[in-house]
Amino acid sequence: MKESSPPLNLSRINIRNITFFLIGLFLIVFLLRQINLRELQNQILGIRWEYLLAGGGLYFLKACLRAFRLNRISADLVIPYWRALRLSLATSLATQILPLKLGEFSYVYLLKREKETPIPQGISALIVVRLMDLMAVGLIYLALALSIHSQNSTVQVAQAIFFLVALSGGFGILMLISYIAPKFSITTDQTESSIRQNAFRHLFIWLQKFLSYFRAYHPAQIAQWLLLSLLEWLCNYSMFHMLLSGMNIPMTFFQTSTAVTFAAIASALPVNAIGSFGSQEAGWTAALIMLQIDRQMAISTAFSTHILSLGYIIFFGGLAWVSYLIPLKSLHR
Repeated sequence: MKESSPPLNLSRINIRNITFFLIGLFLIVFLLRQINLRELQNQILGIRWEYLLAGGGLYFLKACLRAFRLNRISADLVIPYWRALRLSLATSLATQILPLKLGEFSYVYLLKREKETPIPQGISALIVVRLMDLMAVGLIYLALALSIHSQNSTVQVAQAIFFLVALSGGFGILMLISYIAPKFSITTDQTESSIRQNAFRHLFIWLQKFLSYFRAYHPAQIAQWLLLSLLEWLCNYSMFHMLLSGMNIPMTFFQTSTAVTFAAIASALPVNAIGSFGSQEAGWTAALIMLQIDRQMAISTAFSTHILSLGYIIFFGGLAWVSYLIPLKSLHR
């Protein structure tokens, strides 16, 4: 039976998407007008090649960890590791080049292509992956804030705790709803004809399927995913710090981690143009200004590190998408 999807109001989505896209463009123009573009160019072209290569190695290690994590979400979603790595790299590229986070759904599409995975199951897995990402970011930032003693430490610790509490609360509510939902289930055999004529019931059935997959996740699995997320994000922080070191930017690992953390949280919002530009730079810049880094330095490093990291994503992700477009026999064994 073909998997159904919830009804959507496309006109509203289009208006909202266009608004967010324009806000992202405004952020890009606003930030670029405040820096010397020649300085930005010199940062990018002047990076030492050994640091650039090391950063690429860290990015690939991060992708390998993510592929392993994706294969641990559910026994139903396990695919050969090479395919999981290819899916991880391809999804990263789609997420970057498509505006408004539309690329996130490439994971659902590619997973369905690999294993005929039902759409609700793919979406539930995607939500768990992103929740664990944000939880890992919050935990690492909290650990770093606790380890650094400065006049802003109290504020940074409070920010991290508030973020983790809010995220845990949302996750807990979602889990609670998934356990309560079966009490309100609809018997599809008796109401199939009416469901087709009722958009609300159609959406309700779809949500029931989604929550049933979410309910199947166990605390031990979630703890394992969180540990893998922590390792993956440590690689991510190290990659950005490697790029900054290669450009001879005098920042501590704590400063880099703070910038990446705020950039990651900001880029989770749909307010960006193409390649997550706009929101990511705004988050990065705000973090460094909070740490009393020069504003122009904050903005220029936001763009330079983003552009260089996007190079890794395009290179590895491009190879992954080519393998989808030109299937190799070895990938289907």
